[in-house]
Amino acid sequence: MTKYIYSILALIIMAIMLFYLFFVLDNQKSVTGYLTSELIYISAQTSGELIKLEVKEGDIVNFNQYLFFQDLASEYNHYQAAKAQLEQAKFEYADVNKGRRKQEIDELLAIRQIAVNTAEFAKKRHERIKALREVNFSNAQELEDAQEKLLNAERHIAEIQARIDLAQLPGRDDAIAAAEWRVKFAEANYEEAKRLLLKKRVRAPMDGRILKIMYRKGEWINAGAPVIQFLDWSLVYLEFYLSIQELANINIGDSFNAIIAGTNQEFNAKIYYISQEPEFTPPVLYSNWQNSDILYKVKASIPAEIIPDIKLGVPVSVVLKQAYPFPTIGSKFYVRQPIHN
Repeated sequence: MTKYIYSILALIIMAIMLFYLFFVLDNQKSVTGYLTSELIYISAQTSGELIKLEVKEGDIVNFNQYLFFQDLASEYNHYQAAKAQLEQAKFEYADVNKGRRKQEIDELLAIRQIAVNTAEFAKKRHERIKALREVNFSNAQELEDAQEKLLNAERHIAEIQARIDLAQLPGRDDAIAAAEWRVKFAEANYEEAKRLLLKKRVRAPMDGRILKIMYRKGEWINAGAPVIQFLDWSLVYLEFYLSIQELANINIGDSFNAIIAGTNQEFNAKIYYISQEPEFTPPVLYSNWQNSDILYKVKASIPAEIIPDIKLGVPVSVVLKQAYPFPTIGSKFYVRQPIHN
């Protein structure tokens, strides 16, 4: 009985092994791919001497981090001059809106006070002569003279008050408009000087890695010349090639599991691009399994958190697990992606 059970178990094990050999291994095909990216070249926006490098090749940098500085003495002087011109224009605009200086207005107020005192004295004299005229102790000529002096004193007060009101008014409309335009011009000149100054301080446009530095401290950089070769994490992807027969089993949006060789780290990749035009097999990808002359390029995105730990250009062995020949399994295949560091 025991031997019978052992025989049954041996047959089951042999059946499983045969199933694995004929249906699992036979349905696996290794496709060679690699990790690649669209590289970015960070250039100098203006000509000038490279005076400082804030990074070195291989550094991981964050968005808006300083990368390098160019000589900015000329731009800084222009910035300071533009700033001073803007402050002067604003002061002149404020001054033309305030009217005359305080000292001039104070002087007019003092003259007005003298005129008021004179008018009060003329008024009292007029009232006194008028009263004497009523009792015939003064003649008509004296009354007319007193009345004339009172009227002159009152007109003098009105004249001085008009001068005070005019002095307290702001400048003419055209003078105010001209001062306002000078402020706007100075502001534009200041912003342009500030922009040119900031161009001498180049920052990282996004998170990534410094791959190569083309200039060193002290060298002259022409405007537009690439200074740093930069890797943007978001542009890294897995690229591999499939034959027309294999292509029939995949679609954009399909996900597959992947494993980094030598580790237990698994991640999920997602196909986002399938070429519509065939290509001849790249020589580096030609193998016994992948010997079709015509292939189609496939690109797959990989998780952002693993990108800083990988290297571009490393060969990637992509294992396609094709569907088992049973209706219940389906026709979709999966990709396992060992990556050799």
